[in-house]
Amino acid sequence: ISGTGIEMILEFGHNMPQWARSSVKRWVRILRLTDWKVTALWVSEDEFQNVGEDQKTNAECLALPEYLHAEIGFCDDLRKSVESERVIMHELRHLHYSEIKQILQHCWDGRRRLEYEEVEKLLDAKIEQLIERDVNILYSLVKN
Repeated sequence: ISGTGIEMILEFGHNMPQWARSSVKRWVRILRLTDWKVTALWVSEDEFQNVGEDQKTNAECLALPEYLHAEIGFCDDLRKSVESERVIMHELRHLHYSEIKQILQHCWDGRRRLEYEEVEKLLDAKIEQLIERDVNILYSLVKN
């Protein structure tokens, strides 16, 4: 982001429409995900139908919070609308909350098993951290 000292790393698939690129850029800034490297791809509808889920998927996110890297695939049948903005916001929120899943992966990774109370303590701490981040984001929106 020019003039802020924060460099946002975004990569887009060659066929991603400009409106979707602009929307991803805008929401990365608003949601303060500028420390992440985000790769956004425009994926054919056929590829999404092969996901194997019961419901049709508009997008998918693979977030690696330990590396601050994410790859998000958006279905190419997505059209510019309020709903598509919601889909983009939703997928970007996965980056924020992916750390909760990471805690569980560390607790049950095949090498050790933590007691329930230990896991609960880790999750409580992470949830508090994420809530505080949400508060900071929301406060900055209403303050301006």
